[in-house]
Amino acid sequence: MRSQSIIDTRRDQMFPVLRPSEVERLRRFGKVRSYAPGEALAKAGEAGHGLAIVLAGTVEITRRDGSASGISITTHRPGAFMGELAQLSGRPALVDAYAQEPVDALIIPPDRLRALLIAEAELGERIMRALTSELRSRASSRLRAAVLMPMSLARVPSHKQRP
Repeated sequence: MRSQSIIDTRRDQMFPVLRPSEVERLRRFGKVRSYAPGEALAKAGEAGHGLAIVLAGTVEITRRDGSASGISITTHRPGAFMGELAQLSGRPALVDAYAQEPVDALIIPPDRLRALLIAEAELGERIMRALTSELRSRASSRLRAAVLMPMSLARVPSHKQRP
C-alpha cells in the first residue's frame, strides 16, 4: 500500500480555494492577465510575478525532476492561487505553472501582496498559511530524499591509521 504524501494529507491547507466573494475583495490589488494553453504562468528558476489567483481555466503545477514533463504537484482551478514566499523578495520560482487551457488569472505583484496582507488580514493569513505550508512540504521532500539516499553514496571513506 502506498503511503500518503504531505500533499495528499494536507491538500486543503496547502492549496485552499477562495470563494468568488473573496476573489472580488482581492481584485483591487492586481491586474487580470490572460494565458493561452501551454503558456507559462511561472517557470522554475525565473523570477516570479507574485501571487496568481486563477479566475478561469486550469493550471498544472509541476516540479522538475530531469524528465521532459516533470512531476505533477497539483492542478489549480478557479479560486485557487499560486505563488511562493521566495517571490515576495524577488527570488526565482521553484516550480513550473502552465495553462492547460485558456486561463484568466489575477496577478498580484509582490509590493501589492504586502499591501493585501495588511488590508485584508483574514485573507492574508490564509494565503500566508498556504504559502508556508508549501514551503514546509518542499523542505520535507528534500529531507526525505537525503535520508533515502543510497548508503553507498552517503559513506565517507575511512582512513586507516598507520602503526
